[in-house]
Amino acid sequence: MAVGAVHVTLGLILGVWEALQERSRSHLLEHGGMLVGLISLFFLVGVLADLLPEGLMTPAVAGLIVGIAMLGASMGWLGLLMGPIEFIGLIGNVLSYLRIAAIGLASVYLAKVANELAGIAGNLIVGAIIALLIHALNLAMGAFSPTIHSLRLHYVEFFRKFYEGGGRRYEPFKSRH
Repeated sequence: MAVGAVHVTLGLILGVWEALQERSRSHLLEHGGMLVGLISLFFLVGVLADLLPEGLMTPAVAGLIVGIAMLGASMGWLGLLMGPIEFIGLIGNVLSYLRIAAIGLASVYLAKVANELAGIAGNLIVGAIIALLIHALNLAMGAFSPTIHSLRLHYVEFFRKFYEGGGRRYEPFKSRH
């Protein structure tokens, strides 16, 4: 989760930087509100987990409210409803990084099941074949699944915070008259 929090926060910082470069008030409110709200949420969780002093509770709650209000202000009058919903989606983006840990945990348990099934097979050759097949499946899933999920997190949770497609078509050898 810490990697997810850092990755999403970096994406929001880049979004704020891009909004400042483009002089876009609505994007600055949107990304800045998400950033302020997320950092305030980190402080709030730190206080609730007794990692930070109790005196930070009020500033953390105030920052969370300000961040959600900024996010809502970027959407106009509909932001009263959509601001909190978008912020919950942002929390979901950070929690999506737990998927990588879940994949690793599932791989460990699949290996454990393979070993136990091989042990209860009763025959050494049958047990070795069962273990080999399940471990090969686990190895194949371990090679592809974390990569695919990491790329998905990078493109969906990270890039959406600051990158917008568009621009002009790439035509390197076109003559310009």
